Amino acid sequence: MWELRSIAFSRAVFAEFLATLLFVFFGLGSALNWPQALPSVLQIAMAFGLGIGTLVQALGHISGAHINPAVTVACLVGCHVSFLRATFYVAAQLLGAVAGAALLHEITPADIRGDLAVNAPGQQVPLLCLSLQYFLACSIPGPLDKSPDVSDKSCTISVATRVSAQLSNSTTAGQAVTVELFLTLQLVLCIFASTDERRGENPGTPALSIGFSVALGHLLGVGHGHRFQPPWRNRHTDHSRDRHRDPKRDTYTELSRGTDTPEIHYTGCSMNPARSLAPAVVTGKFDDHWVFWIGPLVGAILGSLLYNYVLFPPAKSLSERLAVLKGLEPDTDWEEREVRRRQSVELHSPQSLPRGTKA
Repeated sequence: MWELRSIAFSRAVFAEFLATLLFVFFGLGSALNWPQALPSVLQIAMAFGLGIGTLVQALGHISGAHINPAVTVACLVGCHVSFLRATFYVAAQLLGAVAGAALLHEITPADIRGDLAVNAPGQQVPLLCLSLQYFLACSIPGPLDKSPDVSDKSCTISVATRVSAQLSNSTTAGQAVTVELFLTLQLVLCIFASTDERRGENPGTPALSIGFSVALGHLLGVGHGHRFQPPWRNRHTDHSRDRHRDPKRDTYTELSRGTDTPEIHYTGCSMNPARSLAPAVVTGKFDDHWVFWIGPLVGAILGSLLYNYVLFPPAKSLSERLAVLKGLEPDTDWEEREVRRRQSVELHSPQSLPRGTKA
């Protein structure tokens, strides 16, 4: 319990809260559907990747910049943090994520915020307000045969306001869990490898490597598809040139000029339960929400087990691992022994032998 009496521990917990708040705010903000500039897959991937890289560089030396409950659980499985620190970190991350999503929700116009890019298998995407007037226009020539004015308050009979992308994207919950598992697995492996102090060569900048890993996950998890956007939602569409055409034919001509907009494939890429929880809490949409806990957590645990116990296990005894998990106060003697052990390894390694000396 010595961590609770440490100012550095309090600063680390607050850093996790702040970092997750900023990450969710900028990440979800990049995925909003502004009519003038609809988001692309590359834009979303770069925003999440640059956000993580920036925050790791800014706050990594304070808390480690986990910014992700799955990463914290991976560090716990690898005996890098104590149970107490992991608990406080996860709580701070969840609170920070919800605060970031709530802030974004409040400052964004109601017709733009939508569902705040909430994750869901077969991501739900906005469908235009198609009124009964539109369907009548498709089949009955006359005064009704025109593009419906969605701003018209008299148009109250809405046939459909939302549709699941599963109509064109048949991703199941099981497939979504598998995708999230592998996305988080590669992220955790990258984090452990890029921050491992035992690596002799220069591993580069961890913030940059981790940011690229997050961007990579979004390039696959978000994917790229198209959904139809009728022209009356495009403010730049000029309908005056069609004024003298046959009304019924005019309806179909306008529809053919509709534009395609990006559609989410797979899961929308979470890799982070806090990122998925935040918009779900703010919007109240928890459809298949368990996918974005099970997938990332299982992937993080597998990644930690692979790196810390199979690929590159540290030279720690069982008692030393348990001491870390229990959060026991660091033993100065143990730290000195660890320094001497490293020096001994360096002295006896082939790379450290003098020139001309045979191993």
